[in-house]
Amino acid sequence: MNLTIFKNTHKIKGFTLTEILITISIIGIMVGVIVGALLITTTASRDVRRKEDVRGIESALTLYKKEFGIYPAGLANNQVETSCGIGTWSNGIITPPINCNGWSENGPLYQALLGGEKKYITSLPVDPLNRGEYFYYYLPDCCGDQISEGDFQEKCEGYNEPSGTCDFESCGDLTCKKFCCWLRLGTKLENPTPDESSSFIIEGF
Repeated sequence: MNLTIFKNTHKIKGFTLTEILITISIIGIMVGVIVGALLITTTASRDVRRKEDVRGIESALTLYKKEFGIYPAGLANNQVETSCGIGTWSNGIITPPINCNGWSENGPLYQALLGGEKKYITSLPVDPLNRGEYFYYYLPDCCGDQISEGDFQEKCEGYNEPSGTCDFESCGDLTCKKFCCWLRLGTKLENPTPDESSSFIIEGF
C-alpha cells in the first residue's frame, strides 16, 4: 500500500505587534470622539433645561407681580434663596449651602408661589446637577443691599407711580417698592454657545 502524505505549505499569518497597537489606538480615538460627543450632548441638554426652568420661574413671578404689584420679597442680611437652600450673597458672589436640599419651603419665593391656596407654578425646579456651582437663585431687591445707586438711577429713577416719583433716597418707602423693584433670577451654564455668557440671568424691574 502506498500512502501519500500531503503537507500544508500555507502558513497562518498572525497580526504583528505594530498592527495590534495601531488598531488599539484607532479604537481608542473613536471611543474618545464618541464619548466626547455624548458629553457635549448631555451638557447641552442640561443647559437647555436650565434656561427653560429659569424662564418657567420668571413666568410664575410675572403672574404673581401682576396680581400683587411686586415681586416676592428677598431675604435680609445678605442671604439669598437658591435651589440648594438659603445661601449668602457678598460682593456679587452667591454661595449656596454645602449640602443641597432644594428650595427652602420657608423662603419668601416658595411661600409666594406655592405656599398659598393659589399656586403660581407646579413646583420650583432645581438644577439638573444642583451641586457645586450649578444651582438656581432668586435675588430680588427694592433699593436695599443688592442694588447700587447707579443701577437705580439707570433703571428706575423717575419711575412714576401713584404717590409720586421714586428716587434712591426714598425708595425704601413701601409704595415706591411696590412699583419699582429690581429682580435677578439666574443660573450657570455648563456649555454656553460662543455668543452666550456662562451665566444665564434674567434681570428687570
